[in-house]
Amino acid sequence: MVDIAGVLQERAKTHGNFYNQACASMDVLNAMERSSNWKHLDPDKREALILIAVKIGRILTGNIYEPDHWADIAGYAKLVADRLEQRRAGQAKASQDAGTYLKMAAIGGEYNQRSPR
Repeated sequence: MVDIAGVLQERAKTHGNFYNQACASMDVLNAMERSSNWKHLDPDKREALILIAVKIGRILTGNIYEPDHWADIAGYAKLVADRLEQRRAGQAKASQDAGTYLKMAAIGGEYNQRSPR
């Protein structure tokens, strides 16, 4: 069985006092929620920002030299950035496909205009 008290003692070394960390995280989160774009964010973007706020709270109240806090922030940001890149690539592909279709339609239209009926 897991020694919960031991786990909490270890986490306090890297994360700081839980109440203080929660207050710091909520301050960051509340600022984000008051922003004009918060309501426009997709769920993955909101979730990433919420988790980043938690990591910021841990940095501000716990061990500022804990690399996991910083790596986790980068990881959450990377997940969103990767999804945005995929979306951009998909839009570029759709735009290319539409351009090809329009060119083919124009060529077909010219062909149809020249063809005897």
